[in-house]
Amino acid sequence: MERQSRAALISAIPLFENLNTRIINSLADKVSEHSFVSGELLVGQGQQGDRAYIIVSGSVKVYRISEEGEEIHLAMLGPNEIVGELALIDSEPRSAYAQAIQPTHTLILTQKDFSRILSAHPQMAINLLKTLSRRIRALNEQMEDILTKNLTDRTLKALKVLSKLFENGEIALSHEELATIIGATRARVTEVLDQLKKENKISLAHKRILLL
Repeated sequence: MERQSRAALISAIPLFENLNTRIINSLADKVSEHSFVSGELLVGQGQQGDRAYIIVSGSVKVYRISEEGEEIHLAMLGPNEIVGELALIDSEPRSAYAQAIQPTHTLILTQKDFSRILSAHPQMAINLLKTLSRRIRALNEQMEDILTKNLTDRTLKALKVLSKLFENGEIALSHEELATIIGATRARVTEVLDQLKKENKISLAHKRILLL
């Protein structure tokens, strides 16, 4: 990818908004590129972190594994979003897993390069706080949905979000994968999907869900 293309991608990320062209170009020179296949981990919970990933294409799910071995869904991220941004602040172990759910291309920014630019441009610290604030609000909304919305409403909301992350809106996830995102059992999610299909709200095929 050419420098100009990397700069255009970086400038579209909220973390880097309101930065001048010189800073954006400097970041474009420092980032590297890496692609992940579907199912591959970008980061692992408990691993040492020293870099963040800017999603160019594809999508990533962020989740934790509880002490009981249960997968706890945290977020779905797509193009122009950043994964592992906490590693840009400290070198603490990763707090969650981030896994590609389709082929995903990224730009990699190291903590070392970020810190060098941050020291000269404190606006990036403000942008980082805004990014973290948005993540916290999203988690609060997710928790509220789990507590107050029925499973059908939660499923439809999740499908609307996911459809924006897949080409042509075709969600390439199994019922089990979707269930972990929604926070329900596979059997219950399958029941809801079958009902939505009967109501002509979705179409279903093997690992393919499409909103109608």
